[in-house]
Amino acid sequence: MEILSPAGSPEHIKAAVRSGADAVYLGTQHFNARQNAANFDMQELENALKYCHARGVKVYIALNTLIKDCELKLAEKEIVAIARLGADAVIIQDLAMVQLVKDIVPQMPLHASTQMSVHNLSGVKMLEKMGFSRVVPARELSLEELAYIRENTSLELEVFVHGALCMCVSGQCYMSSVFGQRSANRGMCAQPCRLNFKALGREYALSLKDLSAIEMLTKLKELGITSAKIEGRMKRPEYVAAATRACKMALAGQQYDREQLRAVFSRSGFTNGYMEGKPDFKLFGFRTKDDVISAAPVLKQIAADFRQEAAVVGVNMRLQIKKGQEILLTVSDGENTVSVSQPPPEQAVNRQTDTAFAETALKKCGGTPFFAKNISCEIEGGLSVSMSRLNTLRKTALELLLKKRETVKPYTIKERKNSITDKLSEVSHEFTNKEPELYAFFENELQICDNADKIIIDYNLLYKNPKLCEKYAGKLIAKMPALMFSEKYIDADSKLSELRSLGIDTLYAPNIYVINYAEKHNFKVTGGYGLNIMNSAALDKYRLLGIDSAEISFECSVNRFNKMLKTIPCGLAVYGKMPLMTFRACPARGKNGCQGCSGMPKITDRFGNEMTISCKDKQYSQLLNPKPIYMADRLHEIRNADFLSLHFTDQTQAECCEIINKYINREKSEQDFTRGLYYKEIK
Repeated sequence: MEILSPAGSPEHIKAAVRSGADAVYLGTQHFNARQNAANFDMQELENALKYCHARGVKVYIALNTLIKDCELKLAEKEIVAIARLGADAVIIQDLAMVQLVKDIVPQMPLHASTQMSVHNLSGVKMLEKMGFSRVVPARELSLEELAYIRENTSLELEVFVHGALCMCVSGQCYMSSVFGQRSANRGMCAQPCRLNFKALGREYALSLKDLSAIEMLTKLKELGITSAKIEGRMKRPEYVAAATRACKMALAGQQYDREQLRAVFSRSGFTNGYMEGKPDFKLFGFRTKDDVISAAPVLKQIAADFRQEAAVVGVNMRLQIKKGQEILLTVSDGENTVSVSQPPPEQAVNRQTDTAFAETALKKCGGTPFFAKNISCEIEGGLSVSMSRLNTLRKTALELLLKKRETVKPYTIKERKNSITDKLSEVSHEFTNKEPELYAFFENELQICDNADKIIIDYNLLYKNPKLCEKYAGKLIAKMPALMFSEKYIDADSKLSELRSLGIDTLYAPNIYVINYAEKHNFKVTGGYGLNIMNSAALDKYRLLGIDSAEISFECSVNRFNKMLKTIPCGLAVYGKMPLMTFRACPARGKNGCQGCSGMPKITDRFGNEMTISCKDKQYSQLLNPKPIYMADRLHEIRNADFLSLHFTDQTQAECCEIINKYINREKSEQDFTRGLYYKEIK
């Protein structure tokens, strides 16, 4: 089982490798989800790859942010540079990156970032179709859910076992961008969730303890998990060293120092996260003054532990000492072989060189990443070679072998005539001058108004109320859940089969897993904002996967939406209290669980402002922005939209109908509202 460690800087690389990491993941100066880490320029990246590969450690490059159309050419250059340096894989969120890698360097392994929000087998099946070799599933999964995926896919699974836990499912957090234009999906999260939000009198209700499931490594290995991943590119090298060593020891069946690990960094201690399937109060915690104070005493000792080179590569050595012939030392790591020689040996005067003497010299590999695994000697009697000569042979041979192991092994760059934007312009969607359709999303059947062109409502509600299918025939789109955990026990297939027979022909897909269900049951697909489509290349990739139309991310400005090359019909969410977060562990859960909850509990920020949590069948919940996006009076500024969507949450039917009419008539609002991010540029 691979131990995968974070590297935010060259110093982190040494800490990880010298503490036993089998692989490291890191980011360059662009497109990685930790833009505030030191990260690596191309020269530093080359040095890191040489250092790691020489020591048998793999390097995965994080390209796991959403990108804008204006960044596509820079992304191409980044991929070419990474391919030329021979990285072991790239970690990806945006499907534009998938398309670029496939176009430029098709043999490069693809790892699906946890930012893709893949959390069930259907989502993993979509990754298989795209050619991914590994997936980092959502951190909210239990051991049972991980086991179900593992049993039914050929993809490698990489699972977080230590480090920070986000309250929100990765890839679905918009709080930082909505509050401060710093997008978590672009590696710029300001972590507003760590501030003091309150729910049911509890403080820091959106802050989770750090994950530590190191004691579960053996169990995860038995399940067939390929890689145990440590979070922490923003943390100190000492943290990386301590966590890596703890994982190494745990896998070897040894006791590790949990208290030292807690002292280095924790938030009110640790949790094993969601792995036991109990997302309760024990998950929550925050960084206290005591947590900070406890770190100081252990940092120096940990730093001392990785100051020296660690012997991680075993080598075979063969020494030949024969009369009248050059002394020859051959060293091999099993793949690379070097030989060095010195002038012939002298005739022994007092003491002849024997095997024991020679082995003593050859075993002195300290200060290098090598250790002598096997030594064979062919030494004729009556000859003498000094210890210093043997030391020089060994040192020279190991230096040459290290240099050979550091050799860059580039991928072949595929010849391309046109850039991706050139190709997209050839298949751009033709727009008509007709008014965009209005899509209305309703939480329940009591809200439904038929003055919208399309009515989108939860597929479970339609299944339970088949008369709705008859009443609103031709207008309905079945909305799938944003998250479908424990998919094994949810009979989605039979429900969708029934809806198909009732005349429903389109599914709304807030997550990539829905495409798999749609294909099985012959539905058309409207992609939702949760797919985080922010550029023309990602949009086209989803077209190729089977999506028929798409709602572009509400992190995309109106200006960028207008300029997109749209290869399928597109729209924008122009009304609604849009979700700031989507989570599995409800922060407003009481001591008696969900008992007595209205399904719309409140949470307050440190200024006393209230926000609503919308419960979704007790499977997950969403924290709603208190102010709705409102664009009815500025729809003329949104060009080339095929549809505009209105997302209703806690409004009454009368309010829903009134708002739809305002959009039909393009009226101003007299209520408090926001324009969202449509006239801002996110970082």
